[in-house]
Amino acid sequence: DNDGTINGATTGVSGLAGHDSGEAYSFDGSDDNIDISGVTSGFSDGDPISFALWINPDDPTGATIRVSDIGDLQTAREGLSFFTSGGDLGAQIADGSATTVGKTPVSGGTTYFICLTHDGSTATFYIDDATEVGTATDAYSLVSSARVGSAGDDSRYWAGDADDPRIYDKELTSTEVSNLYN
Repeated sequence: DNDGTINGATTGVSGLAGHDSGEAYSFDGSDDNIDISGVTSGFSDGDPISFALWINPDDPTGATIRVSDIGDLQTAREGLSFFTSGGDLGAQIADGSATTVGKTPVSGGTTYFICLTHDGSTATFYIDDATEVGTATDAYSLVSSARVGSAGDDSRYWAGDADDPRIYDKELTSTEVSNLYN
């Protein structure tokens, strides 16, 4: 277990349909995030990794906003990321340049479970009950920053609720992703 540093996000939010722990975080889209940079200390570039969390976006139709970054895709173009843009939810991996793993349409006010896995060469993006959104074969590298609610460089702040972010030091199987959802 690693703890993050809460920067403005409101705690104790309930109402994430399908996953109501009563301990979700609400992000206002202007300056809130949770710094979880300590989680990357045990990883090396390209190690198997999985990143999962529950989200409920306020409005995913605007410009590209980072739901979460492990690394810094905004400026350094390194790491793994979830984003919303133009009504879509997507996932990216990067090692100097960003590769979109997949995108899927989403609605504001709806709860989703999202997971991005990487086995060292191929990334897979899942939503909800292990529905595969896309795959991409590309490397990723990590920098020390990691955030929920913004890009790794503290920009592109996200508005919505997020709960139960998890990072695993292995590629989760589709069955394991489904078990986390259920």
